[in-house]
Amino acid sequence: MITRDGPDGRIDCIRQHDHAAISAALAEAWVLGGVPDDDVRFAVAHHDVAWVGLDRRARFAEGGRLHSFLDHPLDAKYDAHRAGVDLVETGSAYAALLCSRHYARFASMLDDERSQAYLAHEQQRQRRLWPQLSTQQQARADHDLALLQLLDALSLFACCNRPGETTWPWYRDGFRFGAVTLRASWLDTTTIRLDPDPLAGPVHTGYVAYRSGADGVLADPVHHAVCFTG
Repeated sequence: MITRDGPDGRIDCIRQHDHAAISAALAEAWVLGGVPDDDVRFAVAHHDVAWVGLDRRARFAEGGRLHSFLDHPLDAKYDAHRAGVDLVETGSAYAALLCSRHYARFASMLDDERSQAYLAHEQQRQRRLWPQLSTQQQARADHDLALLQLLDALSLFACCNRPGETTWPWYRDGFRFGAVTLRASWLDTTTIRLDPDPLAGPVHTGYVAYRSGADGVLADPVHHAVCFTG
């Protein structure tokens, strides 16, 4: 779950798989560094499918604070991540490798026993999948992983900031993609300008922000339109 401060003092809740749909929309129009193929677009679109079950309702931490994707309990998160990559693998071995590496990167930043066990599991998966890839896929795996992570980050920029504001501390210095640094800026409450322009044309997309009740049930959906342009 993505959580952010709402304009009225309440907390907005955005489902992770919904945020991934913004990444997918960007992938469909992406041209910087080459046009992503079907397997890469599949990985981008489904990189957060693991969160569908976790985000059915909000989860509260001690003191009544809502958990976000940043501090969601590790046992539940890692179990879901494994299952999510398993699901992606049924559609594409290459997409599963990219998603596995994407999730494993976060686990590698932690040194607790659960994170290390999850990391070892995904590294074993990656070793198993690698021989199934084409020579071309093996050669571009690092590039395509960087693209997945960039499109994830651009969607997070749209969802974690309040519309029209840059209040979230991440990515204020831009987004690194190879030798290029992309910068995102709000033109108004619905339009984000990317410089340099990485898109074949404007991308019109959006997401739904919910409010959580005391029981964690998500309600009061508010639709937010987002347009990315150069």
